[in-house]
Amino acid sequence: MNYFMTRDLQAPLSAIEQTMLERVALFAAHQEPAQVITCQYDRQFAWKLAQQQIDPQQVCNLYDVLQEAEGYTGAALQPQELPLAQQLVPIADAGHYDFKQGNQLLARAFLFQNHGAAVNYVDYLNQKGQTVTRDFYDCRGFKSLTQVLDAQGHAQVETYWSVSGRPVYQTFYEWDAAQQQNRNTLIQLLDHNGVISVVRSLEELYGVLLDRLNTAHPGPNLFVADRHEVACWPLVKMKTPAVKILQMHSTHTKDPQQPHEKELAYYVNLSLQPSSHFSGIVTPTKRQQADLQRLTTLPVFCVPVGWFEQMPPRVPVAHRDAHEMIAIARLSPEKNLGDLIQAMPAVLAVLPQTHLTIYGAPMAGYAESKRLKKMVSALHLDAQIRFGGFQDDLRPIYQRARLLAVTSQYEGFNRAILEALSNGVPVVSYNVDYGPTEMVHPGQNGLLVPYGDLQQLSQALLQLLQQNQTTWQQWSDQAQASVAVYSAAHIWQGWQQVLALKGAFRNDRS
Repeated sequence: MNYFMTRDLQAPLSAIEQTMLERVALFAAHQEPAQVITCQYDRQFAWKLAQQQIDPQQVCNLYDVLQEAEGYTGAALQPQELPLAQQLVPIADAGHYDFKQGNQLLARAFLFQNHGAAVNYVDYLNQKGQTVTRDFYDCRGFKSLTQVLDAQGHAQVETYWSVSGRPVYQTFYEWDAAQQQNRNTLIQLLDHNGVISVVRSLEELYGVLLDRLNTAHPGPNLFVADRHEVACWPLVKMKTPAVKILQMHSTHTKDPQQPHEKELAYYVNLSLQPSSHFSGIVTPTKRQQADLQRLTTLPVFCVPVGWFEQMPPRVPVAHRDAHEMIAIARLSPEKNLGDLIQAMPAVLAVLPQTHLTIYGAPMAGYAESKRLKKMVSALHLDAQIRFGGFQDDLRPIYQRARLLAVTSQYEGFNRAILEALSNGVPVVSYNVDYGPTEMVHPGQNGLLVPYGDLQQLSQALLQLLQQNQTTWQQWSDQAQASVAVYSAAHIWQGWQQVLALKGAFRNDRS
């Protein structure tokens, strides 16, 4: 079995999670079973997969492993199906159902929003009307978690349940009045016989659950750490032997703009330690492969994190919007979209018909989104720069665009560059490692400019926008030709080299 590990699959999917799901499909097409592992506790996870049209067979949630709910497909629980409803009639109210004995409120069942009468959680109250116990239900209908609360409503004990109703995991808390937060005092697992084993952290718990997956399938199994911050420590904590791979999606040094410095990012350094028992590293670019190979004796493979099954159709310049610039990036500080916005006045002074659309989802808190929109308004460019939000299908956008602009501080790869070039859209990008420097070939399929140089950025944008149709079409055709190596067949060849580690691992242990 082959596993690719991340935190969750929250909509809209980031480029990393989208790549992971595409990788699962690529493996399946070559008869290599694979799943994305998620480790976020989420009682609505099954609904979220369905909403995003993600095949649940492609995903394994570690809490499903813990709660023996892998493959479980039950329906959401209704208030009349609660155990209390065998003795008391649920009374409907706004957003909840009450269970009363005379005038005494015994319990209140709260519902999931926008899912009819599906039970979310149930509060059980004492005679003073205080909630003493709270049961949380999975959207598939089983009791998932019970909290025992103190008089102030702070959780003292949390018990997680299996689908069959067996306690499988408990956490104990103590309220820290000084810090105004719950402090974990004990985490323990319970087996089928009620035998308790103590775990010291969530990372150790996840390591135990990864071991369960590892022993459930004939080995050797492959575990790929896509999201380092959630995957590396659990993989280190595993007790059973497996092939462990560090997948790079970004630069590997503490200072991302200095990829040749020796001070490595924390999780990269952790994975390179012999005691961590990692088997290799996968990078999306040849340049990063060479840089990392100088730092480790582990094998380092180059397998791009973007590809296409078939080259998109050629769209001639006459069918495009001659004034349309696009940027495709999440609205977060490291994407540095403020530089692109600040470069626009110089472009508009020469080509006033130019317009820029920025596509991408805002990050949590919307701070960067608000900052960028405020910047646009301050420059009086609301008519020339608009925010297109997250788009599921970018093909029509690429097919009418004149150029893609990238102003990131750093990039491990950048799927948008690959997608743009494969659609014949030249790219103007800051000259940063690793994706832009690998995919953008100045004078052929785009231009690279020094990081932070707004004047050169404006000039490069103007150069592409002012090209005559013949020259632009030549660059467009060269853009498509330059990414022909990013075919699914080529990517699979790279993964075959990684999978060969499983054979070597088996031989070493025989």
